[in-house]
Amino acid sequence: MTSNIEDPDEVGLFDILPQELVEHIISYLFPAQTNQGHLLYVNWAFYSAALPHVYRTPQITSSNLQKFSDCITARQASLGDRVESLNLRRVIHGAKASQMSRVVRRCSRNLTEFYAPQVGFAQSAFRAIGLCNRLKVLDLNAVSEKVELSFLLAAIAKAPTLETIYFPRFSRNTDGPLQVAWPPKLKHVWLSGAINDTFLTARMPRSVDTVIIQNCPSITLAGLTSFLDLVGTQLHTFSALYPLSLPPNSLDWLLVQCPHLKTFKGYVDYFTQELFRNIPENHPLETLILDSAGGLLNRGNKITADDVSFAIVDGKLTNLRQVRWSLQVGWRAEKSDVRDLSDLLAYAGEE
Repeated sequence: MTSNIEDPDEVGLFDILPQELVEHIISYLFPAQTNQGHLLYVNWAFYSAALPHVYRTPQITSSNLQKFSDCITARQASLGDRVESLNLRRVIHGAKASQMSRVVRRCSRNLTEFYAPQVGFAQSAFRAIGLCNRLKVLDLNAVSEKVELSFLLAAIAKAPTLETIYFPRFSRNTDGPLQVAWPPKLKHVWLSGAINDTFLTARMPRSVDTVIIQNCPSITLAGLTSFLDLVGTQLHTFSALYPLSLPPNSLDWLLVQCPHLKTFKGYVDYFTQELFRNIPENHPLETLILDSAGGLLNRGNKITADDVSFAIVDGKLTNLRQVRWSLQVGWRAEKSDVRDLSDLLAYAGEE
């Protein structure tokens, strides 16, 4: 019977190559997003070279979470220090709050990206997030349980390098007035959950250039208007996505409030044709993405392709190069106004 385990007395090519070269070979042959655990079984040279790659971006699911937790929380282990991107979004059951807290704490030293699991993410885990001094991306969008906003805000207040944050879809505030202290290097913010008008009054850093608002039923027109007055001039990307409790003309002045906006994605349920008339000349908008609640808000289809075309012809959207829309918007490719818009965009792209 033959063994697949390498004879310790036999010297192979990868045993005499410098470890740095073996690491380059592994990086080239096996992209970071693939599971590289099998490389640990080749030989000692591969084990030493592949170990950092395996733990840099571990592939974690509900089925292997416990084994991963055992490995990085072992008393003598320092494997957690190798983790840079921890994606737990495929953990859909079986995770406990204490386990999540231990895992995050053990990975905190060099962690730059964290994607929270669907379950098991509670107060203790947020405290562990506060220990991640190199964290750049915090994505809580997959969390299916209600999150206390005060826990989240306390965690990100201690994240000096954070650049991107996705708020949880479900949250609550039972601790009274919130103390909002945004990280100084923040760039991209996805707001969701129990965000209200008072929350929006906290001034975001000048570095923030992308804001997405979705599933925030407590935000009113007054709150949104004040928010855009505060940060509109610094935004390059803005999205207003369903469901929001806003009247049908809420975003009619968006392109005036956001004079440097390059990408806008919005539901036509929150603005009228006036959006394309209230535009200063030569606005820098490049990409427009339209969607609709599909009649759920019972407001009908107010926007036509001609509204966009007229804004281009009038010199207001001279930089517009891409317009996308969903089926719910009601535009059909065979309609003359849609064909005219497509021709305008094609001509502008050739200039």
